[in-house]
Amino acid sequence: KTKKKKMTEQTNDKVKEFVSQHSEHLSFLPNEKVKCSVTGHEMPATLSVLNEHLKGKRFRNALRRSKNSEYDFSQHSPYILVHNKDNNKLYCTLTKQEMEKDVAVLQKHINGRKFKRELAARKLKEEKRKQKANETGIEEFDSEEEKEEASEEEEFDEIEGVEEIEALLGVD
Repeated sequence: KTKKKKMTEQTNDKVKEFVSQHSEHLSFLPNEKVKCSVTGHEMPATLSVLNEHLKGKRFRNALRRSKNSEYDFSQHSPYILVHNKDNNKLYCTLTKQEMEKDVAVLQKHINGRKFKRELAARKLKEEKRKQKANETGIEEFDSEEEKEEASEEEEFDEIEGVEEIEALLGVD
């Protein structure tokens, strides 16, 4: 009996050490079981079961999904958008391709040859458009806000001009 008791104490110590090493994902429950915070799976506190769970397909997929949910895909806008019909996919406006809503897939696409070539072509096209606008004297605005501010300034200038004319004419 003493050998069994020593072995269970040693295995308990190993399990506690294992859980403390993986405290980000595993925690002890009051009923002497271990719970995985990623999958929500409750399992007996044995080293073999815990090892098997952390190496398993369900755990890896759940961990990948949780990392994807934390990632901000909007930082790649306006070129990479959430797909119109399927929220689990992304759409590239440059290459016209759909892709899985996964960080690894997105990084692979952004670092790809086709995306880089299309991005360079788009930027070159925008530069040429801005140069042409500057040469012709047409004002180019980067956003709607800048456009509205410019139109408000023009209206204010017109109002000041009307006041000057009224002052010259003597109209109150």
